[in-house]
Amino acid sequence: MSYKTKWKIEPEHIEQLFAGVQSVAKRFIITNFRKQGFQDGGLKAWKPKKKNDGRNILVGKSNPHMIQSFHFNKVDKTSTRITNTKKYSGLHNNGVGKMPERRMIGESKTLDGMIDKDIERRMKKVFKK
Repeated sequence: MSYKTKWKIEPEHIEQLFAGVQSVAKRFIITNFRKQGFQDGGLKAWKPKKKNDGRNILVGKSNPHMIQSFHFNKVDKTSTRITNTKKYSGLHNNGVGKMPERRMIGESKTLDGMIDKDIERRMKKVFKK
């Protein structure tokens, strides 16, 4: 996933903005789990489970929530890689065989908008000083 901003960002502000973008991405993933769907210019609800056991989708009985297994790994000054330590998270995100796609993360107009607002807010703070 890549993102471009209209701001010309100076090197001394990249770290601060980068931390903000990670925070926004984490909030986006958490919201997807809470809403039981993927936000991309509107909510695309996940297909319901075949057997309703009273728990939300993608929440196992004995395992911690898949949401707790997301990690944000810095690749370089302007890139991060979002990974999940649960082996099956990619299968759920993309769907495979009879398992329906239940997207948690990926290209999203909603996420791009959230990132843009966060960068805008942070850049305004920088230029007020």
